[in-house]
Amino acid sequence: MKTHFTRDLALLGVMSALGSTLFAQEALKVSGARPDATAAIWTASSDAPKCESPFTNSLPSYILLTNGNSTFFTISRQFPRSPQAISVAAMNKKQTPWAVVVACADSRVAPEILFNETLGNLFVVRNAGNVVDPVTIGSIEYALLHFHIQTVLILGHDTCGAVQASAEVWHDNKSPADLCGSIGSIVNRILPGMTNDPALIRLKDEPTNVDLLRLAGYRNAYQQAVALARGSSIVRKGAQIYYATTSMSTASGTNYTGQINIVPAVNPPVYSPLGKPGAAQGGE
Repeated sequence: MKTHFTRDLALLGVMSALGSTLFAQEALKVSGARPDATAAIWTASSDAPKCESPFTNSLPSYILLTNGNSTFFTISRQFPRSPQAISVAAMNKKQTPWAVVVACADSRVAPEILFNETLGNLFVVRNAGNVVDPVTIGSIEYALLHFHIQTVLILGHDTCGAVQASAEVWHDNKSPADLCGSIGSIVNRILPGMTNDPALIRLKDEPTNVDLLRLAGYRNAYQQAVALARGSSIVRKGAQIYYATTSMSTASGTNYTGQINIVPAVNPPVYSPLGKPGAAQGGE
């Protein structure tokens, strides 16, 4: 029975994806758009050569999104006990999130998956570098006031591109304003905590050191938790703030496990993945 279910599920997925692809190809013919139009538009909107997108996929990404949603819809209708059907059922209910998670936008850091939760249980705010800015703070305050949430987690990871970009700006003695587009606004919220952290002083000379970047990702999560406590009296008075990272890889070849060590952001120990924990450091 299980074999038949798996086989039918795979067949449905293939049929759904094929149908969506054919539909999208016809849409391209009608519109007259080139298959690489998405990449061309991105490149044309950039003034500086360094801002050009390296994306060369001949199939527009929106077709992949269309295929995925078509497969999701088909499976949810055909198999009532499938994860897809359970997700649809959750969407039809009033959301009752019990925790806020501010996570990096990295495609490998999906809170619902990492914490084994279904839709409707976590109020998730994501951006590159899991930085705390006014929009992030406002989103968290909304969650606390409307859903009476009392737990906020800042979730980073240890091979974060935003953290590495900050380290490279520091190493090259550049300004965040020198970066392409609006990326500098992210670095602006990571770099101060990095340059003022004695544990990260070696990053200035070793901006690609994987183990140091791992530590920097963890310290950035802590610094963003502190920024949140300082930036919002609503959050400071109404919730417990935690911070954590999930490990992707290290120079020693450690594999990703998905395990997360959550620490309260009030007088947390200075945890160092490079060695022994240091002395306690106060938070807000």
